[in-house]
Amino acid sequence: FTDIANETDSSLIVSNATLSEDGYLYRAVVMNDGECAINSDSALLTVCDFSTNIDTVSACDSYVWTVNGETYSQSGTFTEVVGCVTEVLELTIIESSADTTVVTACDSYVWSINGETYTESGEFTEEINCVTHVLQLSISESTFDTVTVSNCGSFMWEVNQQTYTESGLYTDTMNCDITFLDLTIVEIDTSITLTWLTLISNQSEATYQWLNCDDNFAPVSGETQQSFLPMDNGNYAVEITKDGCTEVSECIPYMLISTKDFDISENRILIYPNPATAKFFIDLKEIQSSGKIKIYNSVGQVVYRKNITEQAQMEVDFSGKSGVFFIQIELADGIISHHRIKIF
Repeated sequence: FTDIANETDSSLIVSNATLSEDGYLYRAVVMNDGECAINSDSALLTVCDFSTNIDTVSACDSYVWTVNGETYSQSGTFTEVVGCVTEVLELTIIESSADTTVVTACDSYVWSINGETYTESGEFTEEINCVTHVLQLSISESTFDTVTVSNCGSFMWEVNQQTYTESGLYTDTMNCDITFLDLTIVEIDTSITLTWLTLISNQSEATYQWLNCDDNFAPVSGETQQSFLPMDNGNYAVEITKDGCTEVSECIPYMLISTKDFDISENRILIYPNPATAKFFIDLKEIQSSGKIKIYNSVGQVVYRKNITEQAQMEVDFSGKSGVFFIQIELADGIISHHRIKIF
């Protein structure tokens, strides 16, 4: 030990120490009344660089600082000197809260809080920024059912009370019960086209019954084809049945005889045999008048014509032809368009 000059006080301040003096030992020499020297215990001098550590913390409700073991319940900046190091705590205290979500889901559920997918019922928690999120989850298994319906015009679905007018696949979900409606709406075209002498239903691939509107919509006997060549003037409609649905068209006016008035009884004209296999006869009976005979097919094309020269009976040969044909007789006093014949 070396004496330090002029240091005779009861305390010693070591100033301007350098790192080279780190580890030096100091002691005091105490002189008693008898001028007997007594040495004190030695003290170790530690020389170091001063530094600062900053710890930024966010905590829920309270925080225990490990530097000093203190518990803090309020936000603030706190310091503690440990040796040559100044410890700084920048503290933010956040009050805790809770949030509960109750969910009922089908088959699975993705919780937006944590992105997790759950397939079983239960209570789940996730803590984020002092908020405890609670998920009370009920998972039900989905059921599926398909109903197939074919209906006329429209269909009212009892499941959702909706009325549908178009075919399609519709879906209704109630809780986890999913019902599919495979719906076919049967649409019937009730319009009629008049092609010269023939009434034609515009609905194909159906069954037909032509009706006489003037006779309280009575069925016309034997007229069950898509086209109809009436025997008499009047108003006609067609009853159409398709895929179990039946609709009746509007009445269509039909005029067979020309506008020129004349007094000819239909009994004075005879066509036989009817139906025929090839040849048939037209017997004008008591009519002694010149004129023309025209025969049309069902679409209004002239397939036969011949002049009348006051002969009572005419033979017509339709070999190789078949179908329904319309006979028009033009006389000087009028046009009779009142006879048809069927050729096999």
